[in-house]
Amino acid sequence: MLKVAVCDSNACICSYIEQLIKHILGKHYIDIEEFSNGMELYHNIKTGCDFDMIFIELFLNNMNGIETISHIQKISKKNHIIFYMSALAFTMDNISEIIDTHPFAFLKKPIQNTDFTRKFLAAYQELFLNHGFFEFKNHGFIYKIPLSKIIYIEKSGRILNIITEDITYATYYKIEDACHVLSKISNCFVRIQYSYIINLKYVTRYTLSKLYLGNMEFSISKKYRTDLFQSLHKNDT
Repeated sequence: MLKVAVCDSNACICSYIEQLIKHILGKHYIDIEEFSNGMELYHNIKTGCDFDMIFIELFLNNMNGIETISHIQKISKKNHIIFYMSALAFTMDNISEIIDTHPFAFLKKPIQNTDFTRKFLAAYQELFLNHGFFEFKNHGFIYKIPLSKIIYIEKSGRILNIITEDITYATYYKIEDACHVLSKISNCFVRIQYSYIINLKYVTRYTLSKLYLGNMEFSISKKYRTDLFQSLHKNDT
C-alpha cells in the first residue's frame, strides 16, 4: 500500500493534492493522511506511523517544513520528500536548507497538474522499482510479493492467480487493475492475452504466435502482440 502524508495549514490544498494522486493512480491501496502542521506530522511518525511520500508546504506555522523534515529524518529516512511553496517566497537561503534534507523534488505554488503528475510518478516509480513489490489483499491480509519472483499472472473467473517461483497466490483483483498498477512500477510485465500477464524476465523463447516461460507455453493474442514485441526488444537492449 502506498502511504502518503500531505502537510499544509490550508485544508483545501491538502484536499487538492489528495485528489491529484487519486486521479493519477486510482484508489487502489492508497492511504493518504492530511496534516495541518509539522508538529502533528512529526508526532504521528514518531509514534510508529511511516509514509512512503511526504508532500509538505515549506512555510508552515510553528515548525516549518524544513524543521519538520529534519526532525523526521532523525527517526526515518525511508520517505520521498516533495516540498512546495510560492515562488515569491523562494530565496537563496532556502536552497541550502532544502538541499540538506535531500528532497526528491520541489513544486512551486500554485501547483500545476502536469508538473505534479510528472514528479509524483517519478517518485512513485523509483520507490516501487527499488522496493520491487506487488501488493494485494487476500482473506483480510495484505501481501507484498517481490516482482522478481512473479512468473506470470492468470485470470480465472473473478480470481487472479499470481504464480511465483515458490507458491501460487489467489485474490479478487481485476486483471485490468493489475496491468494498471504493474505498468507504473515496472516495465517487465506485459499482457499477452485476455487472461495472462507475463514477466519478461522469465521469457526463454518466443515466436510470432507463441511464448515460452521455461517449459510453459502460452499463445500470444494479436491484440497484445505489438506491445509485447516492443517490450521484449526494449528489455533486450
